Amino acid sequence: ALDVSGHTHLVHLPAAALCGLTSLKELECTGCPQLLSLPLEVTAMGGADSMLFLREYEKEPTNNDSLALFLVGGGECGKTSVKRALVNEDANVAPAIDKDTRTVGMDMEEWSTVDNAGQVLNLKIKDVGGQDLYIHLHELFLLRRAVYLFMWRADHDLDKVRHDVTVWLNLLQSRVPGVAVLPVVTHVDCVSASDLEQQCHHVKAAMRTWMEKQQKLKNAK
Repeated sequence: ALDVSGHTHLVHLPAAALCGLTSLKELECTGCPQLLSLPLEVTAMGGADSMLFLREYEKEPTNNDSLALFLVGGGECGKTSVKRALVNEDANVAPAIDKDTRTVGMDMEEWSTVDNAGQVLNLKIKDVGGQDLYIHLHELFLLRRAVYLFMWRADHDLDKVRHDVTVWLNLLQSRVPGVAVLPVVTHVDCVSASDLEQQCHHVKAAMRTWMEKQQKLKNAK
């Protein structure tokens, strides 16, 4: 048995070499969130299943090139514009969006692109409506293996931004615990550089405060 559990900075394992060790029956690697060789769901099943998965993969390797991308945040914060700019790879811009054509519920779109290594990457974009009316509807669509972009407007009221941060982090944590969220600010040309820096500082502080509270609750259990 080989136990590398708890190595939070471990990214790769020599899969072929490990599979070549016929006497190796168990591979314990829980608590390794950056490990690419094995899905977290497999490592949670135990060392024997992890080693079995690795050997099956070495026999017939298949990589998943599909990933869900969620754009979340309050209403009118620019989620749809960011989506359209991403998909428009030639110009990276998006046309203006009228208030009458705002996202209702959730818009879904597939976008095929390539990563930095030139490999095909198919993103299933889920542009989530930011109005409070839809908040509980979104719970039905959240996925553990997805990228979440939390967006806010630089020219929005700071109290509203803090509120949106807390609401979305609470929602994501309740449905997909431990999920990573990437904060993205929009409408940066509508405020001064100093105001933008202050906004980003307060958003980061709100996210840190939320994380510290979650850690305290976890330790109290």
